[in-house]
Amino acid sequence: MSKYRSYQQQKPVRRREPHPIWRGIGCLILLLMPLLAWGLGELMLQIAIRQGWLPWEWTLPPQWPRWMWKLGFLVPFLSYTQTWSYFLGRVIFILGTLLLLWGGTLLIYTFIYSRLAPPDPIREILPPPKVKRYRR
Repeated sequence: MSKYRSYQQQKPVRRREPHPIWRGIGCLILLLMPLLAWGLGELMLQIAIRQGWLPWEWTLPPQWPRWMWKLGFLVPFLSYTQTWSYFLGRVIFILGTLLLLWGGTLLIYTFIYSRLAPPDPIREILPPPKVKRYRR
């Protein structure tokens, strides 16, 4: 018998990974969520314009700093965006919608995953804790 070596065979700990379908769902969420947020943000912007809820600053076209105009590759994009009205409103509505959609989806996703996840492998390996009775 060796002092530092055990002769007992330990069960190999099988690493549990999420089911591949969860990776596919996550990929779809990453790809479809910005498109959905853009559509819903535009819809909410049109409703806000009709109701008159927007501050007047949000209705102006963007004002880009002068240093950006010096970058040649940005000039076509910057001149194109000067024709957009409600630029800041669009950005705020789209990003706000994106945050709300991702937050809601994240809550639903975690709830489903927590219900369907395999049990913790550490709890299967360790024996139950020993509880000593208190004696006087």
